[in-house]
Order: sequence, then structure tokens, then C-alpha cells
Amino acid sequence: APLLPEIIALHGKWLGDKPAVVDGDRVFSWREFDARTNCVAHGLHQLGLRRGERVLVVMHNSAEMLEAIWGILKAGGVVVPLNLSIPDAAVVAMAADSEAVAAVASGDQCAPLEALRPRLGGVRAGAFVAHEAAIPGWRAFGEWRDAQPDHAPDPGLRIGRAERSNRV
Repeated sequence: APLLPEIIALHGKWLGDKPAVVDGDRVFSWREFDARTNCVAHGLHQLGLRRGERVLVVMHNSAEMLEAIWGILKAGGVVVPLNLSIPDAAVVAMAADSEAVAAVASGDQCAPLEALRPRLGGVRAGAFVAHEAAIPGWRAFGEWRDAQPDHAPDPGLRIGRAERSNRV
């Protein structure tokens, strides 16, 4: 049986031009979604993400949230979804407990997360990615993603078949 990240690639081949993600009036085909998630995976590797490391995801439902989640999985990372409606101390504790090394956030979530940045010691400098926000020291999600190659990431860099943790 295929691993979770392989399902996107297989759908990209089998269902190529059929809709995979609909976000308002934006529609991405399976081929496009596969390529975009590959770009996110490469971007995470470029930020130094290694297999099994964790990435905070603090995003609203959107195509970019799905790209971040599936890109993290393709990169061999672990998704740590957070909701900033919880108290700051809980956010900091969850980030520390997860040992997250990177963060991806939606625009309105960036400022609160940036305020907590000094207390998010495990998140690497330069490993904060913002969607729809311009925050000094953060990478712009679209530009960062689009600057990466869209081919599948090196299988040696993601969770493999021997580690059944991302198996369907």
C-alpha cells in the first residue's frame, strides 16, 4: 500500500487535470497540487528540516494550509497543528513539547506567533514562513514555495516504508 505522501503523487499521475483543491474561486488540479506540495517539501529541506522533525502549522483552512501539511509529510516531517485561540503559555508549552524546528502561519496568526517567538526556542531562526503577511525575519510562503523545484523530494529524506508512521 502507498504511503500518505505517495498518494498525492499517484493522484497527480492518475487524475492529473481533475480538481484536487478548491479554495474559493481558485482550483488546483491533482498535478498542480502534487507539484506545489513538492515545492513546500523542498523548501523545508532548504530550511534544514530533517526526517522526523516537527513543523508548527498555525493556518486557516486554505489551499496553502493543505500545501503546508502535505509538503511537511513529503519532506519527512511531522505536522504540529496549533490554534492560537489558546493561552500563550499553552502555545509555548505545545511548541516546546513537540520540539518543533519550523513554523508556517496564516497572515493574522503571524503577529501573535511573532510575539511568542523569543519563547519558541526550538524553532530555528529563518524557519518561520508567513502566508499573506510581511513580517521581518519571516519568509513569504508563496515566494518561498515558488522558488523551489517541483519534482518529488529525495525519498531518502522522507519517512520510508520501514517506519510505518505515515502509512495509509
